[in-house]
Formats: sequence, C-alpha cells, structure tokens
Amino acid sequence: MRFWVYFVGWFLAHKTVLICFADKCRSSVTKSIASFMEDKAEDLDKSA
Repeated sequence: MRFWVYFVGWFLAHKTVLICFADKCRSSVTKSIASFMEDKAEDLDKSA
C-alpha cells in the first residue's frame, strides 16, 4: 500500500513540474514568435 502512496505522490509532483515547464516553454515560444514577427514587419517597412 505504501508503494502506491509514493507512486501517486511522485506522479503528481512530476505532473506539476511538467505543467509548469510546458507553460514556461509556451510563453517563451510565444515571445520568440512575437519578436520574430516584429522583426519581419520592420524589414517590410524598410523595403516598402
């Protein structure tokens, strides 16, 4: 029985870490895409 308690605790802890990690990845990817789009827009403004 104790094994299941440890397993569930380990699983929940890792799930929380994975969710936090995924959120950080998503926000950093969104930021990099946004900055990339801004750079492209500036290049288009210069060439226009």
